[in-house]
Amino acid sequence: DQAAGFDPAQTISILRWTGSTYEAHLATVTGAGTLASPYVATASGFIAFSPFIVANFVALPISFENAKAYQKNNGVQVDWSIANENADKYIVEKSSDGNSFFTAGIVPAQVSTTLTNNYSWFDANPISGNNFYRIKAVDRDQSVKYTSVMKITIGSGKPALVVSPNPVKGSQVNLQLTNIVKGTYSVSLYNSSGQKVFTDQIKSEGGSSSQSLQLPSTVKPGTYNLQLNNGGDVKLTKTIVIE
Repeated sequence: DQAAGFDPAQTISILRWTGSTYEAHLATVTGAGTLASPYVATASGFIAFSPFIVANFVALPISFENAKAYQKNNGVQVDWSIANENADKYIVEKSSDGNSFFTAGIVPAQVSTTLTNNYSWFDANPISGNNFYRIKAVDRDQSVKYTSVMKITIGSGKPALVVSPNPVKGSQVNLQLTNIVKGTYSVSLYNSSGQKVFTDQIKSEGGSSSQSLQLPSTVKPGTYNLQLNNGGDVKLTKTIVIE
C-alpha cells in the first residue's frame, strides 16, 4: 500500500505491521514512475511477512536511555538500554587512557517492537588500573551515536566518587565510583541554599562502576553539592556545576 501524500522524491521507508505497531526500515527507490519503469522501493531487515506500506517516514534517532559499567566477579559488565530502536549493531569500544579506543566487542541489534531494548557485554580481561568504555550505536543508515565514556578502575584503595565531565552539560550526570562496597546508594543533589532538589537510588555490585543519572527539567543551571550515601559507612560529596 502507498500512504496518502506519498512523495517518491523524499526519504522513503517500508513499514511492516507487526500486529501492534509499524516496524520501519529505510528504503532505496529505483525506477522513473512510469508503466515501463515503475518505482521500486527496496529495504532489508524484515523477519516476517505481514501487511506492508510505503511511506515518507524517518525513524526516530537512537536514544540511549541508560549506560553503565561495573565490576562483576573478575571482569567488567557493560549494560545499556535503547529507546527508538533503529540500530544495525552496537560496538563496545575500550581504552586504557580514555583517548585511543579500539573495538572490544560487537553486539547485533535486536529486531523488536518494544519501546526499550536492553543490552549487555562482558569484558573478561580488564587491565589493572583504568579501563574506559563507550558504546557506539551504528544506525541502519550507517550514522553513529556514542554514549558518554565510562571509567572503571581495577585495584584497591579508599572509596571515591568522580563526576565527569564537570561542569555537567545538559541533564545527564555521569558518576564514576571506585572501591565501593556492594549495596544500594541514595544520590541527592543540594542547591546553594542546602535544599534537596533531586534524589534517586543506584545499586552497586561493589568495586568500581560507572553509570548515569537523568536530571529532571526542574533542576536549573547552577552550582550544587551531590551526595552519595549508603546509609552506613560510605558518604561521599562532590561539588558540581550544571550548565
